[in-house]
Amino acid sequence: MKLGYCSITWGGVVGHPQGVTSVKDLFYLTHGSMRDAVQDIASVGYQGVEMFDGNLAEYADKPEELKEIAGTPA
Repeated sequence: MKLGYCSITWGGVVGHPQGVTSVKDLFYLTHGSMRDAVQDIASVGYQGVEMFDGNLAEYADKPEELKEIAGTPA
C-alpha cells in the first residue's frame, strides 16, 4: 500500500530566515518543483503528496494551479 510521499526529495528543505528572529513566522519549504514532485510521486503509485507550508503558501493566490498540479478537479 502506497498512501503518500513527502516532496522534500525534490530540492531539500530549508527554513525561512525570518524564523531566526520570529518563531511565529517560521516556515519550511523545498526549492524543487512541486509539479515535478507530484508527477514523479504519482508515477510510482503513491496516492498522496505532503508539501511544506512554505510551498503551499506559493499557491495562496492561485488555488486553481495547485488543484491542477494535485490532479483534482478545479
